[in-house]
Amino acid sequence: MTQTALEWFVNGLQECNYIPKDRIVMNDFIKKAKKIEKEQIMKAFSKGKINHNKDWAIEYYNKTYNK
Repeated sequence: MTQTALEWFVNGLQECNYIPKDRIVMNDFIKKAKKIEKEQIMKAFSKGKINHNKDWAIEYYNKTYNK
């Protein structure tokens, strides 16, 4: 599975103990950032297709980044 830049960054911070994995406020912030990143990836993918639609972008994102 491919890791996004945000996932790589968060995992690195957690490995260095900068972000405790059980920190609720930080987890909410990370969820919001991942949602924004997902929307950006899907938008970029859709714009790169000649006959683009949101379903293709969602399928691409899920195949590439979802765990």
